Amino acid sequence: MLVLTVSIMILLYQDWTAQVNMNESLTYIWSTITDLWSKNPLVIIAIIALAVSLGTVYFQKRTVDTHETNSKYQRLIEVYSLNNDVDNREARKNIYKAYKIYKTRYYKDGKKVGGKTYTAKYVKELLGNSYDNIFSDPKVLAELGEEKTKTIQQDVERVRATLDHIGALFNNKLIPEEALMKAMWGVVIYCWDALEHHINIERDVRRTLDYMNNFEDFYHEIEKYVKHEKKVRVKLEDTDLDEIWRNP
Repeated sequence: MLVLTVSIMILLYQDWTAQVNMNESLTYIWSTITDLWSKNPLVIIAIIALAVSLGTVYFQKRTVDTHETNSKYQRLIEVYSLNNDVDNREARKNIYKAYKIYKTRYYKDGKKVGGKTYTAKYVKELLGNSYDNIFSDPKVLAELGEEKTKTIQQDVERVRATLDHIGALFNNKLIPEEALMKAMWGVVIYCWDALEHHINIERDVRRTLDYMNNFEDFYHEIEKYVKHEKKVRVKLEDTDLDEIWRNP
């Protein structure tokens, strides 16, 4: 029935395009329809049903697309709120400061001269690699001060979990990608700088490379964005923290 319906519609269109005068074409189409109705009304009913079905599918898709777009922007607003709440901003400040202390103390002219480290011993891909154990280093914790030291592990967990969650939304295309990267590229780069070694330590301890993959994938997409947009990519250790505090 569907093939017959489509064939009839094609014939009607071809006959219509062959008419020179629009009035004659409309008259011809109407007479064809009435003729078909008199001979086989089921064909006309099938054509009408098909048209209604196609229209319904089209408007349903439009509704779904509109709803999905609205949902994406609602998630973007929620991410902005999450990223800029007081707790997350203070947590980022704390890990930035710890990272800066470690780099200042233990790196001279790009070479490491000390500091607590962790050597991977479980995960094959990480085996033998040494990582800066920034957030457990005694001198870093001492310089942070007692109050900041009490919250540093919680701050690290908060920042990495938040960015892994945002990365999952980004990687699954559940949030407007361009708007998100434009707003967060600096934060993501600084946080990955500060947490990369820590995350690899956790991967070895947990014996899985999947840990914080969404955060890492999101970071790599940010790197591509920065390169494409010709943004100035400044390493966290070379950045004035007082400047970051204004928008951490």
